[in-house]
Order: sequence, then C-alpha cells, then structure tokens
Amino acid sequence: MGNTGKIGVRGVTANMSRTSVAIAALAISVSATIGVSTMISSFRGTVVDWLEQTLVADVFVSSQGLVSRKNEAVLDTSLLQKFLMIDGVKTLDFYSEGSGTISNKAVEVFGSHIDPENESRFNLKEGNPATAWGEIRAGTGVLMTETFAYKWNYKVGDQFTLQSPSGNIGFKVSAIYYDYSSDVGHIAIDYNHFKKYWQNHKISGIGVYLKDNSDITVVQRNLRSLFPEESSVSIRLNKDLRDYSIEIFDRTFVVAGLLHILSVIVAFIGVFSALMSIQLEKEKEMGILRATGLTPGQMLKMISVQTFTIGLIAALIAIPLGLVLAYCLIYIINLRSFGWTMQMSIDPVVLVQAIIIAVSASLLAGLYPAWKMSITLPSKSLRDE
Repeated sequence: MGNTGKIGVRGVTANMSRTSVAIAALAISVSATIGVSTMISSFRGTVVDWLEQTLVADVFVSSQGLVSRKNEAVLDTSLLQKFLMIDGVKTLDFYSEGSGTISNKAVEVFGSHIDPENESRFNLKEGNPATAWGEIRAGTGVLMTETFAYKWNYKVGDQFTLQSPSGNIGFKVSAIYYDYSSDVGHIAIDYNHFKKYWQNHKISGIGVYLKDNSDITVVQRNLRSLFPEESSVSIRLNKDLRDYSIEIFDRTFVVAGLLHILSVIVAFIGVFSALMSIQLEKEKEMGILRATGLTPGQMLKMISVQTFTIGLIAALIAIPLGLVLAYCLIYIINLRSFGWTMQMSIDPVVLVQAIIIAVSASLLAGLYPAWKMSITLPSKSLRDE
C-alpha cells in the first residue's frame, strides 16, 4: 500500500492507548459470536444425528398432549392389532408415559415396547447391549436417559428403588442412552412390566414400520381412517416429523442471530470512539501530513488501512478466544445445566463470518473519522503551531 499504508499500519501501534481498547472490544464481541454460533451449530448437528438414529419408524402416531414434550396416554391398546392388519405394516414400537417417585421425588417413567429388530437404533452411551436388553425384558433392568443419569448421579450397574402405584420395585441401571427430547430425562422399562405395575392399558405413541415397497401415503390414510375425523391424534411421516423437529430447534435459537447485530454495534462504537479520539490527539500531526502534500484521498486510504488492520488483528484474536468459549459452553456450562453431551464441530463458515464482521465493523466505524480528517484544513490544524 506504499508509504500511506505504512503510516496507517504504524498508527495502530503508535496509538496503543486508543487502538488497544478498540481491538479488545472488537475481539471480545466477535469471540462471543464465534462461541455461541459454534455451540449452536454443534448442538444442531448432534440433534440431527440423534433424530436420524431415533426417528427410524416410517409413520408416527401419537396423542396431542397439552405440554409439548409429553403425550398423554389416551390411545387404546386395541389399536395395535388393527394397525398390524393394515396392508403394508410390518411391525410396531409403542410406549406409554407414567410417573413414579425415587427418594420422594417425582420422575417420568416410560413403558416401552421395542421390537427386537429395532434395538440397535438406540445409541447407548454406557452399557452392553447384549446383556442390557435381556435385563430390561426380564423386568430387572431399565434404560435411563443421559440427562436423568447425570442429574441423579447414576451409573450402569447401580441399583435403585422406584415407587410405582403398585408399590416399591427394585431396578438396575442396565444402560444409559443419548436423548435430547427433554432436560429432565426419564426412565424406560419394558411395557409388559409397566402395564402390570402401573395398571395402565393406554399408550401414548406408536411407531409404525412398513414392509418394503409399501406406499407410505396409502398406509397413512388407512391409519387415519381408524380414528374419528374430530380426533386430535397426530399421524406424521418420518420426514415430516424430522423436519418439524429441526424447524423447532432453529426457531428456538433464532434469537442468537441478534448476537451478530449486537456484536457489530459494540465493535462499531469501540472502533469509532478510538478513531475519533485519535483524530483529536493527532490533529496537528494530520495537519502536518496534509501540509506536506498528503491528499484527502490518501488520508482516507491511510485511515482505511488502519481500521482494516484493527479489524483483522481483532478477528485473529477472536477466533481462538471464541473456540475456547465454545468449548466451555459445550463441555462445561451445557453439561452442568442440562446434562447433555454434545459433539463439538467447528464450522469454517462461522470463522469466515467472524472475520468479515470484525473487518466490516472496523471499516464502517472508520468512515466518518477518516472523512472528518480528510476535509480538515491544514491551516486550521496548525494554527497554534
């Protein structure tokens, strides 16, 4: 950039009392953007992987509960035989929701019937599948979500007593699996034993698996025909439910987009204040440069190089700082708050966006001070010399 560019870059170090504050403000605000964006993208990727492993049935039938994460047990078990009689239906998974108490504290209990062919869909965090499923079907073991195990400090092999409507039952933690449907977590036991202890003959949801080459829309229509038109029962296809779940996730974190705007505003104010202060402090120096032949265009170029350098330095500092923040959010804060394990994934797009935000905010903040300096008359600046 020639001598003009050299003067602009050296101005960053020559005015450290001002530029360091601008760089720090810009770096911190942009690192917050990187940290939160990386956490959200990592969480989203983890949830998408979990949905692909969990939502494996072709059609899902469930009741509509008043609470979004709960489905009331209102479906009659007689529907199971009717479902199996529909042409194209291969097998069913189903569950019922209930509640119990452990150490006088209420917990959610799921009575789940999992077809042996579908056991492999559970992504177990801890536990041996070969022995876990045998214990669960025998009624001596339970499946436990990661969040529940974390909050109750349970590990595979631990024994505990669960109080049901029929009395106290001793169980063993046979396996712990990943689940992101709730931050409360739940226990899952075999449906046959759940029905016996909870005396509940209603079910909350059914997963329908189809035979190869079955027409899924025809099956969905036939399933719907089993319910009255005014029924609030939800019958959704695999793809629709998965897309809807991801849509809810994205809607939940849309507020994070405001963080980018706030970061730009904070950075803009920091850089703008620093450059305006430099203008006041270096007014005579600028007057001398103008008097020795520096044109308004060269003055604009010099300030633009200086602001670009500030933005670039801040971005290079913000990237590692933001990744450290993301690590803390994912593996420390999130785990302690919700008990979820997420896999950290670094999106290059987020890092490129951070650099663009830092440099753009810095350049925008420098436009007015640069214009103000370029139009200042040398005679006015040097009047007191």
